[in-house]
Amino acid sequence: MLEFYDRLERCYLCEKPWFYKYSLDAWYPQFKSFVDSGLCSTIPEGRSGFQKVVPPDQFYPCLKEALELVDKEKAKQLRWSDETEDRKIIGFKTKIHAHRVPDAS
Repeated sequence: MLEFYDRLERCYLCEKPWFYKYSLDAWYPQFKSFVDSGLCSTIPEGRSGFQKVVPPDQFYPCLKEALELVDKEKAKQLRWSDETEDRKIIGFKTKIHAHRVPDAS
């Protein structure tokens, strides 16, 4: 997922940019920044230099803390399983502001 967002933001293999720079609105890069900044109480030192993802056993506790700090619209980007306890993410929404293509058919 990180590689996908990185390539999307850099417009990897694009003939020309098709979206507005800095318009990507995605939950995971922001969550990763939250953890890297040491704001998660279970990982106060942030991720180590070689870790690319949040450790699995700390993912949901950190996500819960991060979601308490964001507005309700941002939290709605995530879809959750139906369980009442130990809910898991089953889907998510990502937005990007694309340039208008006047001659598209």
